[in-house]
Amino acid sequence: RAYQDALDELAVLLNEPGPLETAEEPLGVPSLETDEDLGMLQALEKRPDLQRRARQIQRLSLERRIARNRALPRVDLLASYSHKGVGEDYSEDLDRLAEDEIRNWEVGLTLSYPLGNRDARQDYRRTELQLAGLRAGQEQLRREARSEVRTAIRLLDVSRTKIEVAHRAVELAEEKLRILLRRKEVGLATTRQVLEGEEDLAEARTDHTAALTEYNRAVTRYLQVTGLLLEREGIRLAGPADSEGAGPLLEMYRP
Repeated sequence: RAYQDALDELAVLLNEPGPLETAEEPLGVPSLETDEDLGMLQALEKRPDLQRRARQIQRLSLERRIARNRALPRVDLLASYSHKGVGEDYSEDLDRLAEDEIRNWEVGLTLSYPLGNRDARQDYRRTELQLAGLRAGQEQLRREARSEVRTAIRLLDVSRTKIEVAHRAVELAEEKLRILLRRKEVGLATTRQVLEGEEDLAEARTDHTAALTEYNRAVTRYLQVTGLLLEREGIRLAGPADSEGAGPLLEMYRP
């Protein structure tokens, strides 16, 4: 009953009118190499929140540089070269132009100095403060990401240990039930004791399944905090959804 109730709740979340059918796939223990430094590097490269903050800092750094340049004196180098033709009519003028007899060179410097350029100075101060805030926020995000990576690694280690303990408990419960069945055959154990042994075995198997589930969730969590979840599951951004640029599509692929 609890299993069917859970399927109904999942159908409501997925907006499916009919009952759901789940694949009968046993939970495994997928191997996963974990490393804090490598996981942090992958998070910096692939996590959208960290990438978004880095792009904001790059854009604001460019705005600050532009605002600073607006507040500084400006020197421009001007140079030009031309040919001139002198004639009584247009055709003669073109002929004289082709003879390359009259050349015109111009070279000069233009110096402009901003006086009372308050807007540029205010823009520079504004972008400087915003950039300092973004950098502080970026450092905070990096510390949080490293903490999440460490937490995910610890959860994986604990989950592996719980699987081993739960597997050992299943073996002990199976051995206990075999002994009880043999004792019952010779009249040394009651039916109630056998039923209790079967109940202990069922609980041990349930705990083992729960440990496997927790480990697989821990794997998903590690892949999530390192930014590798979409790549591991074969999901990538395929490009714009339509000609109006409504947003990127998600497509499935298998390496």
